[in-house]
Amino acid sequence: MCNTPAKPFFLKKNLLHRQAIKLKPDLVKAQIHLARALKGKGDFQRAIEVLEVAGETSKGYEEVLRRYREDVVQQMKHTMLGKVGPVLKE
Repeated sequence: MCNTPAKPFFLKKNLLHRQAIKLKPDLVKAQIHLARALKGKGDFQRAIEVLEVAGETSKGYEEVLRRYREDVVQQMKHTMLGKVGPVLKE
């Protein structure tokens, strides 16, 4: 039996998506899945960067990538506002 702890499933998927992108940089589906994994980890900036690269290398997916980018931004705002808490008015 192996004593090495198993990687969480999302880390394995993250690695597979990165490998797919290295082999075929215009594979937009892999880039979207990588961005979703990064978003799930809370790495919003890198998720947005992955989607921007996808837009540069994959033509014809602009609307889909725009929606995913908006989703990442919304989740980032929600997370950040949740950590800061409500703003008190005077």
